[in-house]
Amino acid sequence: MPCGFCHYCHEGRPQLCEHNQAIGVTRHGGMAEFVNVPETNVYRIPDSLSLKVAAMVEPVSCAVHGLDELVIKPHYTALVIGDGFIGQIFTALLAANGLKKIAVSGRNPKKVELLKRIGADEIFNPENVEHTEAYDLVIECVGLPKTQEQAIASANRGGQVLMFGVSRPDDIIKVNSYDIFFKELTIKGAFINPHAMQDAIELMSSGQLNVEDLITHELDLNTIPDVLNGRIQEKITKAVVQINK
Repeated sequence: MPCGFCHYCHEGRPQLCEHNQAIGVTRHGGMAEFVNVPETNVYRIPDSLSLKVAAMVEPVSCAVHGLDELVIKPHYTALVIGDGFIGQIFTALLAANGLKKIAVSGRNPKKVELLKRIGADEIFNPENVEHTEAYDLVIECVGLPKTQEQAIASANRGGQVLMFGVSRPDDIIKVNSYDIFFKELTIKGAFINPHAMQDAIELMSSGQLNVEDLITHELDLNTIPDVLNGRIQEKITKAVVQINK
């Protein structure tokens, strides 16, 4: 929830607002049965979207904003680093853009078939394969210095690198500054989801993007403390919470 008055808000970049608030972060709500939000933060969900799927609009909109930061052309190749939920969303979105080739760098063999179904042409484990191919677009979805450095190193000449994974505030990475100069690399960040919610809703409601298969768990509200405290050890890629069954 941007303030609407600062320099960044006046420039149309509310994601950079100096006084941003967020429901469930700086304001109460998020996992409550009733939440009080400004009317401008409310979007109408079409009947073609179930509430279970509609719960994924927010993370999808963040990925949509990330792609909005890039120049995408059908003859481009792309590398998605990370096979978690966000990596899966980016893979599906890139496939919807009809890219020439989409590769995914991941470590979970159980996700290979899913990644192929949603549009990945190649999946490899960087711990097992020495991968030297370069790509026009590289999207980093992990947020670790190692994978961020891998993202920059994997960019082709004229390539674009999107740093989407959330790193720790004190993380530092090493880059080859000559490569940035010589390759004319573009390195972008993408923070939250300005002006992208409606596009995400349209992509999902029209069937261009199917995220239901990416939801691994449906949780009862009462189980959330056990999940957060680590008492439930089952691997969760992306879960939705049923407020009232």
